[in-house]
Amino acid sequence: MTLSQRPASRFFAAFYRYNRVAHPPRVCAHSASIAQHDRQQSALRHPRQLHTSRFLRQQEQPQSRDAKDTRPSGPIDAGSRDTNAAEAAFEDVDGLDAEAERLKHDVRQLMRKVPSSVAVITVSSYDAELKTHVPMGVAVSSFTTVSLDPPTVSFNIKEPSKTLDAIRAAKGLFRVHFPAADKGGATMVDVFARGNHANAYKTRTKALGLYVPGHGSIVDRRRTTASQAPQISGDYVRAAMECTLTQEMSVADHVILVARVDSLESRRLDDNAILYVDGSYMVPDGSNVKTPKEITTNFDSTWYSWEHPLFPDEEGRLAYVDQIKAVVKTQTKLQATTTEIRRHLVATLPLSPAAWGINVDPLIDECRREDGHPSELPPHLQDSSVLSDFYGRLTQADRAKIIDRARKLVVADPQIVTINLRKFFQYLEVSTSCRDLLPSDIAGPLRTEGLLGPFQPRAGDFKANTAGWDLQYIEQVEHNLIAHFAEIGHEKALLSRFEDVVKSLGENQAVGSYFQKSRFRLLAAAAPKLFHPSKFDISGDISPEEARVVVRRYIRYMQLENFSVFRKNMNMNPQEILRSLRIHPCIAGFDVEFLVGKIKHLYFTRRYTRDAVAQIHDMLEPLFARITTWKDLENRVKEFVKKMPRQAMRWSTPDKLAAMGLDWEAVLDVPSSNNKQPLNDGHIVETLIAKELKGMYVDSKDELSKAIALYLKKQYNFDVDPSQSLPQAQRLGGIQSSSDDMEEAMMASRQISHAGTRHVKLKGVDPASEEESAGRPRVRSVVVRQPPPPRWHKLRERVEAKMWSADKAKEGKAD
Repeated sequence: MTLSQRPASRFFAAFYRYNRVAHPPRVCAHSASIAQHDRQQSALRHPRQLHTSRFLRQQEQPQSRDAKDTRPSGPIDAGSRDTNAAEAAFEDVDGLDAEAERLKHDVRQLMRKVPSSVAVITVSSYDAELKTHVPMGVAVSSFTTVSLDPPTVSFNIKEPSKTLDAIRAAKGLFRVHFPAADKGGATMVDVFARGNHANAYKTRTKALGLYVPGHGSIVDRRRTTASQAPQISGDYVRAAMECTLTQEMSVADHVILVARVDSLESRRLDDNAILYVDGSYMVPDGSNVKTPKEITTNFDSTWYSWEHPLFPDEEGRLAYVDQIKAVVKTQTKLQATTTEIRRHLVATLPLSPAAWGINVDPLIDECRREDGHPSELPPHLQDSSVLSDFYGRLTQADRAKIIDRARKLVVADPQIVTINLRKFFQYLEVSTSCRDLLPSDIAGPLRTEGLLGPFQPRAGDFKANTAGWDLQYIEQVEHNLIAHFAEIGHEKALLSRFEDVVKSLGENQAVGSYFQKSRFRLLAAAAPKLFHPSKFDISGDISPEEARVVVRRYIRYMQLENFSVFRKNMNMNPQEILRSLRIHPCIAGFDVEFLVGKIKHLYFTRRYTRDAVAQIHDMLEPLFARITTWKDLENRVKEFVKKMPRQAMRWSTPDKLAAMGLDWEAVLDVPSSNNKQPLNDGHIVETLIAKELKGMYVDSKDELSKAIALYLKKQYNFDVDPSQSLPQAQRLGGIQSSSDDMEEAMMASRQISHAGTRHVKLKGVDPASEEESAGRPRVRSVVVRQPPPPRWHKLRERVEAKMWSADKAKEGKAD
């Protein structure tokens, strides 16, 4: 029996015959041999024509060995052949349509049951209508690898496609995200499967942690990749690839894209990505994705780590340890002390354990021993503790203790400085994730005491073995990094990827991990003028008052009520934000990273922006009171000025309120009055501060007294020195106290300033007096209205009277 032709072959053969009739070739005045040569070259240039000619040859060949070739041996008339082909094509068209439709349906039904991978493609795109960069992208279920040498991938996109057009416009650069096999991964795919339009962009921005380079006026270039494609961040992203398009080929209504993998970013190499089967998302074990997978569900309780106050204490740290241990004990597979298990555990946690000085390896081993299993820690970690003594942002006292421990260790064993620096830190009970701790901080004092050899700069002679990365070797890397940053300047240093900088110096990229938490210490050392103490009004070990000011400035800068501005600012480097706010990026005594992380958590885990803003205000409520009484205000001012007199003369009123523990929009509660007096709008706070400063004045020889006298003179034209203020008291009749003098001076100063803009009248100048004063500056006296009685003074009297009446009433009831 003759082998029948395949349906696809029959379709293309019929289409070819129909096309020859419907679009006959034009008659040209050149030889048949040249025309045949041209057709051959055209077929080679266009793959689709090459495939068509292949099907044509199949049509013209016998379909079985027994079939005879019935083609005429002699020449064929072209017109006759085309007519016959056209008739055959029209006869078969109905049957072909039905068969093709049935085949399409069967293929669709089959492929719906075949699990496929899911990936989200993003690409840089500027929307001319919206006039901004948008999160352009598409979810594809055809992503797969083509080759691993070099790493090459492919996927299909249906035309027309905005994403495809954007990839071509971006010179073939794009980014691939792999969703995790959980509910968050399914959500990520959903929001990128709804087309590319304004509403889709809003949905993506709201539902996901998106960073869109170019969106807004500020770009975090250290985070922006070469493709400048939007980046999706969060635990629902399994991994991400940066790719460059190398080939594309049109097939029917789709385009096959082949791309080279330029880089891979992954936090969890052992986790499964999500699958798409029969219209739903599934885990590779066959279960539908309705809730996060088991291990993620068990980690949900650790999200309560963000519920700790803004100033976490040791109690919160111990509570986090208990939460992690509870998860490890319920998941016995996590008790294997392997590198993969440890990385998986750390990647799943919402807050890095190292940020709070929690060592994961000893913690897992402790869980094993508590469950009756033997220890699996390597010998060099047997003596390690779960909690490091020193972690986070170190104070000067912490640094002094670390140096003292290092000195004792070196005295006991001089060779200890030759071991790997991480092991050296373990002996010191110092977390390797400490902020702004440089090798020179330890090596310098040791060298001063003669316990370490002189520093020798190094160029070249790099050590590939990590065992040789001791204190002095890493100190040499620190020296080279500072020199490099000083050479390229702060702006370029800030925008440079740290891994690229380390690699450009010829070092192993892993060396850079020692400095990831100390980048701004290096930048400060490389640009001493830019980081001069005069550039900052908050630096070093900060007090609780200064910490509240840091929170106020940062929150104010982020503009919580403006979602688009907030998202833009959230992508900025927190340390650079602090520097722009006159706060040294390397301050100690306050966990800035926890503040930023908690704000992100609250913002990105709430469905509506208004809910997130309300949650952030609730977070700040324990730190800043919104209503105060007169007596409480006086006590707060007195304590603040006593502890920080110079800041009381330098900071703005909102900063002063924050330092006192008051909200920058706090109001004064006046008894028996429905009107609350805003403290930030008026002179109540400034007047109370001025009175306290005056009381701190000693004499003109004291440095602080000099500053106070200069401040009061400049602000209120008041001479705090009694010898200078005596004539003024005599002019007022000698019946006012020094405090009253200051109040009158302050009110007159404010009234003059106010009158200078609205009620200024210039006296005429007498010509005679003008001639007498030739050569001297012409003086014009200013006439101002008599200053009214101080409103704040009446307010104070009214409040005190009410309080006195209330006390008397209580005494009467008691009698």
